[in-house]
This record gives sequence, structure tokens and C-alpha cells, in this order.
Amino acid sequence: MENLAFELIGQGRREEAHAILVGQEYERQKGIYADGMAGLSAGIRDEVENIIETQKREAYENLAISVVIISFLVVLWSVSFT
Repeated sequence: MENLAFELIGQGRREEAHAILVGQEYERQKGIYADGMAGLSAGIRDEVENIIETQKREAYENLAISVVIISFLVVLWSVSFT
């Protein structure tokens, strides 16, 4: 609709362009667009939150594995010197 309004302005038909941009159909289309963008934004936000949670879980798992391995190595090191 904006493209049509720009075309009308380019043709010198400003009042018709203005009527399109303040009309009910334009407002309805803006609402549809806004709802779509809100849904997309929510979907992206949810996906990012899921990725962050997965990364946190993996970080904690890696930390736990590291602690176990380091503990095992400390035990081996202390045994080797006794």
C-alpha cells in the first residue's frame, strides 16, 4: 500500500495517497503486519532462550567432567609421588 501511495505522490495525486495511508484497510494491514512481527520476535526470543539454556547446561556438564578429570589426575599425581 505504501508503494501505491508513493506512486500516487509521484503522479501528483497527494490526496489519494493520503487517503490510502489514513484508511481503515491500511490500518488493518498494519495490524496484520505488527502481529506477524510480534510473533516472529517471540519465536526468535524463544529460540534464543532455548539455545542459551542448552549452552548453560553443556557448560555445567563440561565443568563437572573437568572437575572429575582434574580430581582423578590429582589422585594419580599424588599416588605417583608416594
